[in-house]
Amino acid sequence: ETNFFGFYNSKEKLTVGVYQIFRKQLNIVLSNVWVAKGFGKDPSECLFNDFRVHMPLPKDATLGDYSLANGLHVKALNPPMDYDIQYTSEDGECVLDVQYEGLMPPYDIADPNMDPITAKRTQDHLAKAQGFGTAYNGHLDQSGRYTGKMILRGKEYEFNEISTMDHSWGPRPEFESDNMTWGHVHAEPDFAIHTIFQIDPIKDPVNYGELAHGYVMEGGECYGLVDGKGRCIKREGYQQKEIEVEVVDIRQKTYSYKGRALTSYPWLAWPSVCGYQSLNEVTLNDGRKAYGECQDFLSMPYMTRPDRPAYG
Repeated sequence: ETNFFGFYNSKEKLTVGVYQIFRKQLNIVLSNVWVAKGFGKDPSECLFNDFRVHMPLPKDATLGDYSLANGLHVKALNPPMDYDIQYTSEDGECVLDVQYEGLMPPYDIADPNMDPITAKRTQDHLAKAQGFGTAYNGHLDQSGRYTGKMILRGKEYEFNEISTMDHSWGPRPEFESDNMTWGHVHAEPDFAIHTIFQIDPIKDPVNYGELAHGYVMEGGECYGLVDGKGRCIKREGYQQKEIEVEVVDIRQKTYSYKGRALTSYPWLAWPSVCGYQSLNEVTLNDGRKAYGECQDFLSMPYMTRPDRPAYG
């Protein structure tokens, strides 16, 4: 099972990731706390990174309340809506005190009553409802507000912006996984667009593949996507620098946006997978400014075997 809390300060052009993979069968947990600013070209080019792969999983740990040996404590204050995230690094150089308030119920991508694309796949017997490998047998996305602060090597940063978290469960192979781009944008006070697309940037570095899942959050309500397309109109290597996306929700409302990266970071999310992450400033089709993250997840075997057939 995984927890991901990703948040940012758009004025400072700074992103923070707090990510855990729990392997209960082995009683271990991978945990990564990182802070990125600027345009990093390798994993060392960030402000902070605490990456632990084989920490013991405490016997009394639950997803609603866990404390890890790296100084991270996550507690669900109002499950499954609100969380408290506390972290003090072993060297004391990074301290996080952040609260997350869910602005919508968790969006279950495998629930045909919630996700119209899954409902169509199930009805047409096209594929597994979730559309990806076993790591996404179960998956929730949720947009909410992060507030709090971080002190990094004596400098204080504040957070008060909408972003998106997720939670996955299912067998997660370490050698190879399916490629995807996981992205979202947010505008005040309570608007979000979240998308998951298939991608194959070796064969087509510009156009995204099929829309797998997504939603529009507006006025505290969530509306599943029925269609969408995306393009990465500028890349440097695998790192996206300019994007454009158009989606249609279940109300037949169309939204689109164009954006550029304010940061980029090749995040080593788990063994054998790199998430080419960026914080983007975008303009919505109604003229509003919005901010959000884009993460292109690519497996190392895929990137080192460029003749690999698309999507296995």
